[in-house]
Amino acid sequence: MAASFTLEKRTNRFGECPIRISWAFGDFRYQTTLGFSIKAENWDNLRKEVKAGTHNLDGVAADDINHYIKRIKSVVSGIETYYKARNGFFLDIWMKEAIKDAKSSNFHSSFDIIERWTVNAASTDDNRKRYYRSGMDEYYAFICNAFDQYNRDEFYILQEMFGSTKRIIVPKRDFEKRKDGSMWATAKFVEVTEDEALGRVHRE
Repeated sequence: MAASFTLEKRTNRFGECPIRISWAFGDFRYQTTLGFSIKAENWDNLRKEVKAGTHNLDGVAADDINHYIKRIKSVVSGIETYYKARNGFFLDIWMKEAIKDAKSSNFHSSFDIIERWTVNAASTDDNRKRYYRSGMDEYYAFICNAFDQYNRDEFYILQEMFGSTKRIIVPKRDFEKRKDGSMWATAKFVEVTEDEALGRVHRE
């Protein structure tokens, strides 16, 4: 869903309420504050922005605060449109950084920020069903790939098949055998057949 903006119920010592941002996309959610506080009577609860012609006690005008609100809305909308079209997802750790970018003055426009974050595309282009068994004998279904542009790491997103059916993020290297000195270490996750993953056959 699009980012939403609300006033927190708590007030600071000057009687102003922080403006809170909430962003939920798929299974991931991120919340933070905008960095500005205002009097409750200066908040337009219908438009979800600061009432025109007002300012907070720091002297920041409504137009300036609303500029950041509109910019964040634009960034979130652009990112969600991109990932929805590709049946992808956007992790909460990426949400945090994307909103931080939108709140900064390091980018000329919201389009620059959207372009930066759409390189993280994670899609399910591979329609083949894939299943993995962990070293703890837990079974997972493959959801999609992911890429962390900061650490330049590739990941797989897996969903637990039984129990809590939680989703986990696993580095791609954990699916590969690695040489540890003179010995080869077993991969932490091994691909298995659908029959084994669903319990139709017993593992030997």
